[in-house]
Amino acid sequence: MGNNGFNTHNWYVILPRLLFSIGFFHLGHFFKIRLENANIYKSSYLAIAFLIQFYLLIRYQDISYTLAWAEFKGHLFVPILVSLTGIYLYLFISKLLENVFKENDLLVRLGRNSLHVLASHIFVFFIINIYFIKTYNLDKSLLSNIWFSYMLDKNWPIYISFGVLLPFAFSIMMRKISTIAIKLLKQQSMLHIKK
Repeated sequence: MGNNGFNTHNWYVILPRLLFSIGFFHLGHFFKIRLENANIYKSSYLAIAFLIQFYLLIRYQDISYTLAWAEFKGHLFVPILVSLTGIYLYLFISKLLENVFKENDLLVRLGRNSLHVLASHIFVFFIINIYFIKTYNLDKSLLSNIWFSYMLDKNWPIYISFGVLLPFAFSIMMRKISTIAIKLLKQQSMLHIKK
């Protein structure tokens, strides 16, 4: 749809984006219930996933796509295959690294909080952009562009480090606060039961 100019009206992309994403949501649910503890990590499966990615790259040369604008470059099944095989490759790598890192390792903790990082990094980028716009007296209308980043070639370490670390720290802080709140609520309920 993005290739046909439909992306100029955002509501046109909602349906294909939703249909594409909901399929992966259900596959993730299926994986969690049926496959997470199964032995799907075999070198033959890894080779098949790698060969599919390699074939698609040779055949189509550009296997990237933009889900935000439903731009699949005329190949609907290529993004699905790229996503499925790419997810499997990452799962395989994470399974290999599972015993390398200890439970309290920074990478493991970051992985357990990745949803918060993914959900919050755009907001952190927005705050960074406000800082740069105020500091360098830039046009405030730049804030309306979600893709704006000030001199990214030079400032990428700021965007990456704060975009990951702030949501990560916030997630850990909220977990600690919720643990304390739950303990306090349990203590309060125990006091009421004793009375």
